[in-house]
Order: sequence, then structure tokens, then C-alpha cells
Amino acid sequence: MNAVLVTFAILAFVFFWRLFTNFNCVQRLFHCFGPLAVLFQWYTFLFISLGYLLVRTFYDIVLFEYIKYDFLSHSNLIEEKDFIPDLSEEEREALRISPWL
Repeated sequence: MNAVLVTFAILAFVFFWRLFTNFNCVQRLFHCFGPLAVLFQWYTFLFISLGYLLVRTFYDIVLFEYIKYDFLSHSNLIEEKDFIPDLSEEEREALRISPWL
């Protein structure tokens, strides 16, 4: 999933939906649905879509960094020279996780 493209598309959709729903006639039409009118408001689309993107990002981090890559189980991972290219020894020491953690 191209997260940048999806985020831009969501923000563009919410922007144009906000412009469309700014008219009183549209708001009156929405309020014909009673308490369900809030489901058609622009901020509902924004909160639901950004919440989805946040959960999807967290899911990707857990899946690929911890489950598939076993990121925290390799204690000597920082010792590999190709872990992060062009990393100095001082920066490498700053990345080291203490064993008591």
C-alpha cells in the first residue's frame, strides 16, 4: 500500500467533501437522517480514515519489524556492518540496547 498516496487521496476527498457539505441545503438533507447525520459529516470521514491509517501503520510495524524480522530477538544485530550503512562507532554505541532492558 502506498501510504502517502492514500493519505493524500483521503485528505483531498475530505477537503472536497467539506466544500460540498458546507451548503445549508446539504446540511438540511443530512439532518433528515436524525442521529445518523453525523456519519455524513466531513470530520467523521477524516477521523475514521486517519484512524485506519494509524492502525494500519501500527500493524505493519508489528508484523514486519517484530514478527517476520524478529527485530528484538537478535542481540548482536548492531554488530553487523551492513545493518545501517555509513554508521560511525559512536553512533553504533548509541544504538546499543542495554541488557537490563
